[in-house]
Amino acid sequence: MTRLYNWYIEKINEEDLDSKLWARGVVSGHVRLPDGMFIHTSTIASVTMEGETAIIQTQNTRFECKMENADYTKFTEMQMIDNFADYKAK
Repeated sequence: MTRLYNWYIEKINEEDLDSKLWARGVVSGHVRLPDGMFIHTSTIASVTMEGETAIIQTQNTRFECKMENADYTKFTEMQMIDNFADYKAK
């Protein structure tokens, strides 16, 4: 299972209003990347919530991202997460 820690979502190109999104964070459990490496994902295809875990699906990988491990100070794109403000308040 691939996970991100200290993660957040942002636009790939902040200057482009229509820019796609990616997630950034410290990875673990990836088949090709070493645990503890800070990465950015490929373009996000979807984000769904399973309890208090965001499931970020990219073209090739499913990332499990616990809301308690999010870096709320770096999020620029909150609309992908339902009830984002509630999680941030915790």
